[in-house]
Amino acid sequence: MWNDLLSRLRSLFRRKSVEAEIDEELRFHFEKQVSKLAQSGLTPAEAERRARLEFGAMEQLKKNIAMRAG
Repeated sequence: MWNDLLSRLRSLFRRKSVEAEIDEELRFHFEKQVSKLAQSGLTPAEAERRARLEFGAMEQLKKNIAMRAG
């Protein structure tokens, strides 16, 4: 019983860690793309808008990655 509880708690903390890593990785790539688009001559607002369109549904992507990792 205690081993099962400890295992579940470890899994929960690991999942949180994986989600944080995914958030950080996605944020890095998103910001890199925004910078690249802005350097190509787009306004910062337009660069961010286009990067969001290119990245699509990041939340869904995060969930898919977390499910595979977790």
